Amino acid sequence: MGYDILVVAAGIFGLVSGVIGLVIFWLVQSRDRDVLSSTWSDYAAAHALEFVPPKGEWPNRSLPRVAWTEDEAAWRLEAVPAGEGVRTRLVVRPHEALLGQLRCDVEITGLRDIEEKPAGFAARVLDPALERAMLGFLQRDTAELAYAAGNLTLEWAGGELNDARIDHARSVLRQAAANLARAHAGPAAGELRLSESPA
Repeated sequence: MGYDILVVAAGIFGLVSGVIGLVIFWLVQSRDRDVLSSTWSDYAAAHALEFVPPKGEWPNRSLPRVAWTEDEAAWRLEAVPAGEGVRTRLVVRPHEALLGQLRCDVEITGLRDIEEKPAGFAARVLDPALERAMLGFLQRDTAELAYAAGNLTLEWAGGELNDARIDHARSVLRQAAANLARAHAGPAAGELRLSESPA
């Protein structure tokens, strides 16, 4: 009898602890996402960009997004779920595009784990100036630069609250887009541009 009461009490304690933990987790996440949404709303207003606020209710609430067009290129700044937190993703779809894929990790020691298709594609996009710009962007963290399906992406951990860092990320992708434009203007022998690909 006494053992049964102890088991029931332990079960109730575990259930209450779990519910309290879930409520605290939700409150912290909700507060962090509200701060991110407010910061990005202010950033969008200061730069005359379109702010897309979060919609819905937890656990199906969307994350904030900022969208704009610059030099005929579509840009978006978005928060994406990552485990219990979020990551910041900046995406640009340049006017000029090449057939190919690229992904690399940006670490304080340089570019790592470069993946490319076809071989030699990375050399057409990455150059010393872009690598310096990416290294200047890092703050005790790592980032990921990718190019696929015509989109250039820079992604890093956390919901970015620093306006200057968002501006720096934009300058990094502008440099990468400029490199793509140069490669598009003078393709290597046998390389197809998207605009020249067969139907």
